[in-house]
Amino acid sequence: MLRAESKIGFVGSKVTGSHEGGFRKFAGKFAIAEGKMVGTPGFQIAMASTWADNPKLEGHLKAPDFFDVAKFPVSSFDITAVEPDGTDYKVTGNFALHGVTKSLSFPAKIKVADDAVTVTAEFAINRKDFNINFPGMPNDLIRENVVIKLDLKATPGAARPEDTL
Repeated sequence: MLRAESKIGFVGSKVTGSHEGGFRKFAGKFAIAEGKMVGTPGFQIAMASTWADNPKLEGHLKAPDFFDVAKFPVSSFDITAVEPDGTDYKVTGNFALHGVTKSLSFPAKIKVADDAVTVTAEFAINRKDFNINFPGMPNDLIRENVVIKLDLKATPGAARPEDTL
């Protein structure tokens, strides 16, 4: 089970700076057999748990201009392939965000041990691919690419209350 100690974050930027944020509530699972991920690993994000480094921005991200959490309360990433890529891995899956599902691939570090699986990655997505089109102020345009930061840890056992949506 994906544990609450995991982190899913993002960095959005505009002409005059950037903002960090992330999600406080998410859940998922990774199954391992013979040292490899198997089955249908993935995770879901409760979009209402969005946080940002600015309270005003946090509220705006939850509104229809961005995530529209009332209409799209959950986003998900379902892994379809994990392939060796040099010393790291290439993770491919279907990312559902803001009512749009797209195949997405990114480089990741994956460590499989008897007692845990960890996945760390940092990559960019284009928010406009997911119909998040708010331009920002004319003198402070929001960039299309958003950096995603994953620091996921899964351990054997049932989900604890804090590990669930």
